[in-house]
Amino acid sequence: PFAEAGGIQEARIDVRALKHRIGIEHLLAGGAAGQHIEYHGRRDRPAADDGLTTHLSGFRHDASKEFQFGIGHHTANLPQKAVNRLPRFQLAHVTETTIVRWFGCLPLAITPPMSIRPYRDIVRRKSRKIRVGNVEVGGDAHITVQSMTNTLTTDIQATIRQVKSLEAAGADIVRISCPDEESTLALKSIVRAVAVPIVADIHFHYKRAIEAANAGAACLRINPGNIGSAARVREVVKAAKDHGVSMRIGVNAGSLERELLERYGEPCPEAMVESALNHARMLEDNDFREFKISVKASDVFLAVAAYQGLAEACDYPLHLGVTEAGGLMSGTVKSAIGIGSLLWAGIGDTIRVSLSADPVEEIRVGFDILKSLGLRHRGVNIIACPSCARQGFDVIKTVAIIEERLKHITTPMSLSIIGCVVNGPGEAAQTDIAFTGGGAGSGMVYIAGKPDHKMNNERLVEHIVELVEKRAAEIEAKRSPQTLTPAK
Repeated sequence: PFAEAGGIQEARIDVRALKHRIGIEHLLAGGAAGQHIEYHGRRDRPAADDGLTTHLSGFRHDASKEFQFGIGHHTANLPQKAVNRLPRFQLAHVTETTIVRWFGCLPLAITPPMSIRPYRDIVRRKSRKIRVGNVEVGGDAHITVQSMTNTLTTDIQATIRQVKSLEAAGADIVRISCPDEESTLALKSIVRAVAVPIVADIHFHYKRAIEAANAGAACLRINPGNIGSAARVREVVKAAKDHGVSMRIGVNAGSLERELLERYGEPCPEAMVESALNHARMLEDNDFREFKISVKASDVFLAVAAYQGLAEACDYPLHLGVTEAGGLMSGTVKSAIGIGSLLWAGIGDTIRVSLSADPVEEIRVGFDILKSLGLRHRGVNIIACPSCARQGFDVIKTVAIIEERLKHITTPMSLSIIGCVVNGPGEAAQTDIAFTGGGAGSGMVYIAGKPDHKMNNERLVEHIVELVEKRAAEIEAKRSPQTLTPAK
C-alpha cells in the first residue's frame, strides 16, 4: 500500500484523536506479513479512558501516544479532521513491536511526496467508477459539473433551449424533473434533441422511473426507500439494467425517514449516512451497483460532516452539493465553502451548485470552484486586484467587461489584470497574459510572464481580448486531431 501511495514509507497517527475510528481485526494465526507497527501506549490504564476499546491479544491498551507505521524515512502527520479514511489491518503478532497485514485503503490525508509544491496536492478518495451516459463519474475520471433545468418539462422547446444553454456553459450532466407521466413522455423528445446526458429526477412514483429509463434517461435520481415495496424496487432496477441506466441515491436532510428522525432526534450526519447506506443496500440486494450517492443539507456543517462520514463508509462515487444554498451571491459563498472544503480533502466525484438563479450560473460557479483548487480547467482564469487609490486604470470596470468578452473561450488560460506595480509584476510572472497599470495613462503588457510592450489604457480591453483569442487559437492549433477534446 505504501508503494501505491506514491512512495510514502512512514506515517504517524495520533490515535488519541481518532478514538473509535480505527478498525482492527485479530489474526489468530500466521506469521510476519507486512509493515511494522510500533506500539507506544501504556498498559496501566483502562481502554475506556480514551475511547479505544480494542483488546490486543488479551491486554488492554490506551494508545496514549501513537502508532507508528513505517519502513523508511518519510513522515506524514494526520490531524484529526484530516483523516478521511483509515486503514484497517490484521494483527499477526501482538507485542510491543507488532507485525501487521494491511488491507483496504490508506488514509486520504497521506500525500505522496512527488510534487515540488506539496501544499497544493489533493489526493482524491478512491471510488468506483460508473457511467452517466457517455460521461464517467468516479474513479480516475475528472470531477464533473452538473445543473438542473427549472422549466416545465412538458414545455419541450423551452427545456431543450435551457439544456443547450447549459451545454454551452460546459455542463457535463443535466437533471430534469419528471413529476408526472406527461413529463416522462416529453423527456423522450428532449433526450433526442440534446447531447449532454440527462438525469431524470424521480420522487415516490416508481412507474415514472421505469418510464424515464424507457425514454432514454442516462441516470435516475431516486431514493429506493420511497418508491414502494421491494417488488417495485426490483422493477426499477430491471429497467435500469435493461437500458444501461445508472442511478443516484439522493438523501436530503429535509426529507429524512421518520424512523431516523425519531431515533436521532433531528437531522444529523449519522442519520443521513445511515439513510444513504440503507438505500444503497436495497440496490445491492438486487445486484445493482451502478450508482452514486449524495447527502445534501442546506447547513454547510451538516452537509460536510455527512459527506465525510459517507466517504469513510463506502467506495461509491459521491455527488456533492449544499442544497437550497440561496441566491447567486450567498449561495455561491455557501457552496464554495462546503463543496470546496470537501474537494480539498479529496472527497467528491461530481458537483452541483444549487442556486436560486439562472442554472447557467451554477455551471460557472462549479467550474470556478474546481479551477480554484486546480482540479479542472476550462476557460480563462482571471486574477484581478480589488483596486485602490494606486490603480492606474479602472480595474473593476475593466475586469467586468473582459470577463463578459471572454466567456466564449474554453481553452484553459490564465490572465492577470492588476492596477499597479506593487503586486502586478509578481502576478504577471505566473500567468499567460497580464496587464499591470502604470502612469501617464498606460501600463505594461506581459506575455508568458515577461514584460513585452506598453499599452494605452484606452485600448486595454480590445487589446487584451485580441491577445487572449490569439493565444487560445494557437493552443488549439497545436493539439493533434487525436488528442483534441472539448475543454470542460
